[in-house]
Amino acid sequence: MSLASLVLPFWYLVTWVVLYKGLLNGCVCVCVCGLLLQMLLIEDSDNYDMFTEEERNEFLFQLFRHLCLGGTICQYEDTIQPYLDATKAIYKDLIR
Repeated sequence: MSLASLVLPFWYLVTWVVLYKGLLNGCVCVCVCGLLLQMLLIEDSDNYDMFTEEERNEFLFQLFRHLCLGGTICQYEDTIQPYLDATKAIYKDLIR
């Protein structure tokens, strides 16, 4: 599987969520900070509809979502590339 086929499903992010040179667009919010997290979690978010429900149910999207959301001690990244790289590496390991 090529890198393009792994990144292509997330290309929608480039329009609003990812800024110049892969920096993630942040925001001031009490509960969920960052447009990426809002796009993944909040159905009322302006960016939630970037992906259809069918796309959100895909394994690759769910893997990406889990990596972005992290856990209780997660330190979020400022750029999109670490999330894409980790998603690609884990996906490739799982399908081998």
